Amino acid sequence: VQKGIGAVLSRAIAKKRLTVAFSGHSAAAGHGNFFNESFPFVFQRLVGPALAAAGVETRVQNFALGGTHSRPHPTWCAKAAWGGDVDAVFWDYDMTEAGG
Repeated sequence: VQKGIGAVLSRAIAKKRLTVAFSGHSAAAGHGNFFNESFPFVFQRLVGPALAAAGVETRVQNFALGGTHSRPHPTWCAKAAWGGDVDAVFWDYDMTEAGG
């Protein structure tokens, strides 16, 4: 049984789509920057072409918001918060944890 990123990529190749949700504090949301220059969309521009060569569409969703704490509170209702088709979730702790 595959685990971790290998399992995520195997599923993405099988269904020909990778959907990644990003959440966290305002830096992840892109506050103070253009929305399309926030990390999720940079990730899509960097990773998307490689996956497209394998026939996999890359989708990103930015659910980050300012004024949150470091605990990823939506994990108690992840499906409702991020949707049922999300393959991976990244949570940015940088602004809320000592030492980044």
